[in-house]
Amino acid sequence: MRKKRPADREPCSSPDELPPLSDPNHVAECYANHTAGLSFRDGVVHLTLSVVRPLHLTTVTGPHLENVVVARVALSEPAMQAIVQAFAQLCAAIQTPRPEKMN
Repeated sequence: MRKKRPADREPCSSPDELPPLSDPNHVAECYANHTAGLSFRDGVVHLTLSVVRPLHLTTVTGPHLENVVVARVALSEPAMQAIVQAFAQLCAAIQTPRPEKMN
């Protein structure tokens, strides 16, 4: 795992260190409620996320749904492994019972 560097240092030149994180405002965020696809090819993990939502048609009666792709992500294998570890830690934290408050 790479070491993180403080943001006030010069850009890194070592492959074992990450450069400071830049978070531009124009990067799109999306909401997904379904994993539409997951594959591994040539050392890259391809993840497709979608949202299942109501389809509003004036000519059709009754509830109808559509499944729309909202994001496609291509990750290196180490990046996917880091995400899996982060999700496992998050799940463990969510599932840990919290002590009840005493009045």
